[in-house]
Amino acid sequence: MNRAQAKPFNRLVYVLVVCIVTGFLIASASHGQGGGNDNYDKQLTNPISLYTEKKYEDAVAVLDVLTKGNATRPEGYLWLGKANFELGKWEASRKAYEKYSELSTGADEKAKGFLGAARVHRKEKNMGLSEQFYEKAHKATPNDAAIKKEYDEVKSGDAAKADAKKDSKDTKGGRRGGGRFLEQGHFRRVRRSERVVGMGHRAHHLHPRHGPRRRHGGRHPEEANGRDGR
Repeated sequence: MNRAQAKPFNRLVYVLVVCIVTGFLIASASHGQGGGNDNYDKQLTNPISLYTEKKYEDAVAVLDVLTKGNATRPEGYLWLGKANFELGKWEASRKAYEKYSELSTGADEKAKGFLGAARVHRKEKNMGLSEQFYEKAHKATPNDAAIKKEYDEVKSGDAAKADAKKDSKDTKGGRRGGGRFLEQGHFRRVRRSERVVGMGHRAHHLHPRHGPRRRHGGRHPEEANGRDGR
């Protein structure tokens, strides 16, 4: 088996393993939620590993099953929010973070959920809602300097300005190479046209490919050899 054939085969094997693990989680969940914290923590280890390995789609697939089978346990929703955030699935991420805050009892845990939801709203450009969730996170953990810093940035409007600047930079970065070359090429064409305008009455002698006709009595060389090159 060559490398070209091995890659799809390896991917297929990996997907099958994920499906087997997911099936195991479904079977575990079907036996009830009374399996204890140890069993749930073991089940959570696999999607956390997938997330750490940046296999976000696979992590979401497993976490969806895990959270449905253990609907009253908050931890899975936190990682589900994180994985969906990395995939840019803002609504799914926000709902998972909000559910995590709802199910959590500790102030630190609630703050994590509020903070996650606030960041999602910020990505969605909903700065008003983002500020509300930052405020909740700050009230839950008033001594957390990092949360307070982000909260202050959103309140002052600095966050919106920073996001707009970053978006503009990312847009320009997407045009590097071809885009910048075209801009420079356009500038050169403009400069040439300015020189043509400066030539005054001779501008009408420009040839589309060879520039000004300065020889053969103002005629293009092709036209000098017979009638228009014929």
